[in-house]
Amino acid sequence: MTSQAMWTLRESIPEALLRDGYAWLYDVSLPHHKFYESVVDMRQHLSRFGSGRISRICGFGHLGKYANHSIFAGIF
Repeated sequence: MTSQAMWTLRESIPEALLRDGYAWLYDVSLPHHKFYESVVDMRQHLSRFGSGRISRICGFGHLGKYANHSIFAGIF
């Protein structure tokens, strides 16, 4: 995969998630080894809102800058 193709894929993530309705986007700074754990933690925390309200929680970001974009998408 070329760097341009990877960047295009990365840039399309927020737009794709908006198809679920609404998306909240947050930037957080975390050590690399905490990126996946932060998404799992948010899934657990937000599950209290009930099924069907939040359709996706994902994380992606700038690994070199320790910045993770957390996105919560769904019907609110």
